Amino acid sequence: MKKFHYVILAGIFIIVFGITVVLLTTNQSVPPVDVLLDQSGLTSIGGVYFDQFSLHNHGSHNVTVVVVIKNDLDNGPRMSDPVQICPGCTATALVEEHQPPLNADQTDVFTNIVLHPDYISVEYLSVVLATPITFDVLRQVAWMLVAAGLVVMAYGLRLSNSSRRKGTKRSKRSRNSKK
Repeated sequence: MKKFHYVILAGIFIIVFGITVVLLTTNQSVPPVDVLLDQSGLTSIGGVYFDQFSLHNHGSHNVTVVVVIKNDLDNGPRMSDPVQICPGCTATALVEEHQPPLNADQTDVFTNIVLHPDYISVEYLSVVLATPITFDVLRQVAWMLVAAGLVVMAYGLRLSNSSRRKGTKRSKRSRNSKK
C-alpha cells in the first residue's frame, strides 16, 4: 500500500473518531432542572461576591446537580457546590464570582461582564465527576479533530494526485525512450 493510502485512512479515522465524540457528548442526558433567571443574580455574602442561581426541579426524582458558568473574566468554567433538589422543589446554588476591581472606572465593565455570562448550564454531579473537562470543551476538541481529519485527508488526496502525475510522466518517458 502506498504512503497516501495510509494518510487518507488516518484522516478517515480521525474524522470518525471526532464525530463519535461529538455525538456522545451531544446526547448527554440533561437534568430536569431549570435555571430561574428572573430569580437569580449577583449577591454578596460576607463581602465576597457570588452568582446566585435559583434552580427548579420539574422532574419526578431527587437530583444532585451543579451549575456551570463561564464569563469573559474566566479562563475556564466555574461550578457551584453540589445541590440536591427534590421533585417540584426550588433550591439555590452559589458560584463564587470574581471580585470587583478597586478602580471605580472599571466597575461598570466588571458588572456588565458578570451579568452577561457566555453560558450557564446545569449538569448532573455524576456526569461532572466522571469527566475531568466539561462536555462543551470536549465537543469543541472533537470538532477540531474532524477539521484536522479533513486536512489530513486532503493532504493524502494531494499526495495521491501527485504520485499519479509522476507515474504518467514516467510512462511517457519510457515510451519515448523505446522509439
